Amino acid sequence: MNTSGPNDPKIDLAAMCAVLEEFEDGSLDPSRTDELMRLLNESPAARQVYLDYFEDSAALRDIARTLDEKGKMPVLGNAFTSKRNLRRAVLAAAAVVMLGGLIATMFKIGQPEAPVVVSTAAIGTEWSVNGQDRASEEGELTILPGTTLKVSSGVVRLTLDSGTLMVIQGPTTVSFPALDRPELRSGWLWVDSGTSGTALTVDTPKFEVKDIGTRFGVRVSDTGATEVHLVHGKVEVTAKSDGNAAKLMEKKLTALSFTGSAEPKELPLGLDPFPELEVLLAGEPGYRTTVLGQSPAGYWTCDEMIDLKLANEVTGSSTGGCGELVQQVGRGVIPPQGGHGFPAENRALFLDGSPNQSVVFGIDGPNGVSSEEGAVSFWIRRSPEEPIRHEVLWLAGSSSTGGPMPERSVLHTRLRKSGHVEFVLRGATGTTSLKSIGVVTDGQWHHIVASWGPASAELYIDGQRQASSQARAATTGQRLNGRNVRFGKPSYDLARYWDSFTGWVDEIALWDRPLDEAEVASQFRSATGKREN
Repeated sequence: MNTSGPNDPKIDLAAMCAVLEEFEDGSLDPSRTDELMRLLNESPAARQVYLDYFEDSAALRDIARTLDEKGKMPVLGNAFTSKRNLRRAVLAAAAVVMLGGLIATMFKIGQPEAPVVVSTAAIGTEWSVNGQDRASEEGELTILPGTTLKVSSGVVRLTLDSGTLMVIQGPTTVSFPALDRPELRSGWLWVDSGTSGTALTVDTPKFEVKDIGTRFGVRVSDTGATEVHLVHGKVEVTAKSDGNAAKLMEKKLTALSFTGSAEPKELPLGLDPFPELEVLLAGEPGYRTTVLGQSPAGYWTCDEMIDLKLANEVTGSSTGGCGELVQQVGRGVIPPQGGHGFPAENRALFLDGSPNQSVVFGIDGPNGVSSEEGAVSFWIRRSPEEPIRHEVLWLAGSSSTGGPMPERSVLHTRLRKSGHVEFVLRGATGTTSLKSIGVVTDGQWHHIVASWGPASAELYIDGQRQASSQARAATTGQRLNGRNVRFGKPSYDLARYWDSFTGWVDEIALWDRPLDEAEVASQFRSATGKREN
């Protein structure tokens, strides 16, 4: 056994196997044992040879033992000779098996060790590795070159052996032809190289994003655009079509969208997951862990209302405000199917339908609500004993500087007298309206999600898609915020025909991107899941 240092092992495979045979037999000289221990401590390649050797040896011994018990082993002269020859035969066979399995190790001799990626998933994450579903509670997993990860919902952390961290936020698909050069096909991948000094490049379908000592996020949107969100450091974005540097980004807290030859478009900065990552990974299973794992721009659980202010679970997002007649009550959501996806102390808000004082407002994200893309989810309960009217639920509107209509809704959900829910988007070229199949006026809690993108919109009730449009009205790309983003109160242009909401609301969450069907289903499923003892 020879080595030239821990980073460049020089292993003689035949000599290594001979040493391991003596070590297994208990006849290895103590000085050679010390040398073996040092090599195993310094060289991952030597450790792999060691593990494969004893795994194969044990397997073959089990086979031999089975054959012996069945009387199919050759009978030798005496017991001692039989055992010794059996041992040598097993070890010889193991050596042959290992030569096939370890030939790759021999070719790596003298080459630097390949990087290793270890993954850890947040509780409740739904994801697969090379098409095989994996449970988050299975623990850490070593990712090898050629692996493809698909995260349908939740968060997966990857740790490169250099110390570089990567965070995948579902829904995302990313493959690793090389572990330090991931290929992002869709969704979000965040990178924090810290002080590792390791250059990492993220490939997207049309661009290369090179890390230069940076914390940044890359997103491939539904339209195919490559978004780069720079928290600090530098990144170089190169177009694959011509190989020329498209942009050197070095201004922290900026985001750009790259689509091709056109100049990149400025975007609001995405929410950096690293500050809250450890809390998220260690979270208890349930609805709230699922929602936070989907990286909302804002999340108001309705559990903490102090001086009519509603706490936000997302750092950096706005605190909601409540009208004077909003009441905090307990207990909050209990899904119709039962289950324990919420803490026992969960609380909700009751709105009595008063036009101006029974409203929750200011429930927008750090960058407001985009009319171009986003999503909102919430739970409501409408008592069948109360007279049912046309009522407005969640709304995002805009204000003009004057004229007869000072406030106009751009996006809103509403509840009809019939008990059906509608989702309406008003754009520059017309209006898109979606209506639910089911009704929500049975006195039970119901989960409602509205999701919209540049060319589509969806409405979900209790985890099931109710309606969708693949040709939604074009928008002006405006951003809505403040009191114009609220729950329970109609805008000026709706007030003539629609009333304020009367009933209970809980768990309001907002995203600056669309949610897909798997994410919505995951939310509802986590709400009805069984509580761990």
